[in-house]
Amino acid sequence: FRSPNNYVFLPQWMFKGLGLRPRDVVDIKLMTKTPPGSAVRLRPHTSAFVNIGNHQAVLETELKHYSALTLGSTIPFDYRGERYSFDVVDFRSAPQGGEGADGQCAGL
Repeated sequence: FRSPNNYVFLPQWMFKGLGLRPRDVVDIKLMTKTPPGSAVRLRPHTSAFVNIGNHQAVLETELKHYSALTLGSTIPFDYRGERYSFDVVDFRSAPQGGEGADGQCAGL
């Protein structure tokens, strides 16, 4: 699959998250040195998420679908027919030379 020159095809969640509409013009900059993260703090939109069994494991599994997080963004996902949303309110980068965190140890 290749897009025409000067076009980018985005997944629907990214399109929506960026507040874009069809045929919007945007500037894109390739970031090749994004620091790995060591921890993230998320704020749920509702408290319903903590009522599901093993909610931390569910959240860790869902976060593996994201290769990067942006401060102030909202992460939505569906679990057992319900939609849950979380705001990214804080995160820490790994110390220079240190290992980044994966979903298993990101201090959720």
